[in-house]
Amino acid sequence: MNVSVLIPWRTDHGHRARVFAHVRALWSKLPVQFVVGADYDTESPFNVSRAFNDAARRATGDVFVLFGADQLPDLDAVQAAAAFALENESWAPLFAGTGGYREIDTDLILRGADPARYNFSQWAPFCTGIVAVTPRVWNDIGGMDERFYGWGAEDSALRLVLGNLHPSDYEPTDTLRCLW
Repeated sequence: MNVSVLIPWRTDHGHRARVFAHVRALWSKLPVQFVVGADYDTESPFNVSRAFNDAARRATGDVFVLFGADQLPDLDAVQAAAAFALENESWAPLFAGTGGYREIDTDLILRGADPARYNFSQWAPFCTGIVAVTPRVWNDIGGMDERFYGWGAEDSALRLVLGNLHPSDYEPTDTLRCLW
């Protein structure tokens, strides 16, 4: 199975860029195609959907996995959800929850500390936007809706479309780990 990990990206030339450099280095060690998507309209607020669609156009995997530029890779979760999506020609969420590290812990992780040493400063019992989806299903739903700007609503819309047009019974258990 060939997995393409899609990441939406726009730099801030600061902390976010440092976090992404760390995350990108981690992904580079894993057996996935890492595809960074861009929103080339720099005059408007960042359009995450446009960046994901850009990455999907260039991805060549049997399964696309949508991830964020500030989220730590989890190969086990990626492979399990991607295998389900591919086997069922469908989609699968990767995580049951979302945890966020504090700024000070993130700085230590960026310097090489083990993320397992730190507790989350924030946690939510859901994770909407991190999914594995086959290219056929992605194309069937038309990719992500580009009418959203900023962060948040585009992933909820994606989950609603996927859930209604391609119901999935995959139930993840792990927690997504987000850097500050």
